[in-house]
Amino acid sequence: MDTFYEIIKEAKDGRVECVEYYNLAFNTIIVEDGIDYRYTKRDDIYVPTLIIKNKKEFESLLNEYTELAYEFYGLDNEFKGMDEKYRVYYIKKTLMTFLWTNATLEDFNNPNEYIKTRINFLKNEMLPTYEDINLGRSELLKSDIIVENRKSSFYSEAPYALRITLNNGDEAYELPRIYYGIDKDEAYIYAIQNPKNANEEHNQFQKFIKRALYKLNIGLDENDNFENYDIGNLKDITPSFLLAANIIFSLFESKNIKKVTVPTILLVRYNAKELAIDKRKNVLLNETDDEEKIKEINDIIDDAKKKHLVLQSNMTEKLIRTFLRLSHHCDGIGIHCIPNEINTSLELNIGETTYINNPILEETHNLAMGKNKFLN
Repeated sequence: MDTFYEIIKEAKDGRVECVEYYNLAFNTIIVEDGIDYRYTKRDDIYVPTLIIKNKKEFESLLNEYTELAYEFYGLDNEFKGMDEKYRVYYIKKTLMTFLWTNATLEDFNNPNEYIKTRINFLKNEMLPTYEDINLGRSELLKSDIIVENRKSSFYSEAPYALRITLNNGDEAYELPRIYYGIDKDEAYIYAIQNPKNANEEHNQFQKFIKRALYKLNIGLDENDNFENYDIGNLKDITPSFLLAANIIFSLFESKNIKKVTVPTILLVRYNAKELAIDKRKNVLLNETDDEEKIKEINDIIDDAKKKHLVLQSNMTEKLIRTFLRLSHHCDGIGIHCIPNEINTSLELNIGETTYINNPILEETHNLAMGKNKFLN
């Protein structure tokens, strides 16, 4: 556990050394030891506080998580060429460090429960890793729906990524990837992201899919959902994100998962970008004494921070809208709470689906539900 106590000392200064340096800032309170580490370098960002109330249990859980993660992610080849003692040390330090980049404010307040959840993510075999499972032929999209469940990098927010591809012979259209974990009968979705360089062929099949996906607006009554939940019109989503969400929710339903939690802000990750912007500012300012140049640098940095805030807000709101929109179409998905009602996450319930008011969503739901034999 000495490694963890090194991390919290470095985190109070905003930089953790794991061969490379990572921008990582959080406070730590260990009640039993009277430890109260505070990040004080900036007062214009909100830094979460790790509150450890049961130190013995915390250390046991953290050790279990680290050992499981070491095996799960297959990190034997990390830091090649380094002495074995230091190589293992840095691997485990990196795993412990990135554990906290994926914690919500509630997780920092209840770290033991958070680590239990992450342990269960790694142990879960409800949706094991698999490649190229064909859910069946979509007549509406004129394609086979191929799903792959792969382990993510340990740098990622979640241990698994569901990859979905629409195949038509030699042509393909990639849907966004969904990064998630499962704890018992609850799933956590951390991100929906388009893969880099996806769908750049611009062939006739990809053009057809892009047009076809706009038919996902069927069943949406804008008069009933405008400005719902203070996050804008539910029409303001990306159709491919909605289709991907529908497929994974259908797989969840087939596995009797009852609840989906969508964390909306991971403060450590957000602040890491802010700290990186500040570092860039300091480097640039150290290179000049010219007042006009200094003003120009400050303007550039201010603009970068504004863009970062807008980007984060847009990503968060778009993610929320996507799941609220899916709930609008599907009677099996209910909204338990929206962010900042009870906590900072969106929480949804999954029940038995009896009606979906959009033909593409209905067809792909039925295909995913009907292929359980592949996933048992």
